[in-house]
Amino acid sequence: MSRFEKFLSIYQILGGVGGLIIGLVWLRANPDYTALISVFLLMSVASCIAGVLVWLKRRAAFPFSLAVQAVQVPAFAVASIAYTLGLGLVFVLGPEFGLSSDGTISFGFPLDFQVGGVFALSFGDQFASTLLRVNVVPLVLVAAVVRHYKRQVPVAAYAT
Repeated sequence: MSRFEKFLSIYQILGGVGGLIIGLVWLRANPDYTALISVFLLMSVASCIAGVLVWLKRRAAFPFSLAVQAVQVPAFAVASIAYTLGLGLVFVLGPEFGLSSDGTISFGFPLDFQVGGVFALSFGDQFASTLLRVNVVPLVLVAAVVRHYKRQVPVAAYAT
């Protein structure tokens, strides 16, 4: 097993376990949001599974890890919907555009760094700003996963 595979496996397992702990705490404190928190818990379990698949060198490790990391890359808020998901290290950056009801236009480039987990999925017309952000850590991991598995032995060498 390569150092990258060990790192990816451990990172995904720890991120998933951290997400499970945070999600269960959120669930206990906010039972009215069970459905929404369940999505976060499901992604946390998926992260753990992806890490175990990498550790065991299973054929599904590549697509599963790629999917788990890819859904964490975008973060956005537009007029009626907001979405962000992060497990493990979250380093989000990107432009923020705002238009207030009085016609004031604002622009910013906020940076956000967190360790643990973050999840938001909101619907409604409460967003005054338009956010288009990228979570850098999973973006780098997506690129690294693709690069690593392209250079590896053919998929047939992995266990089923």
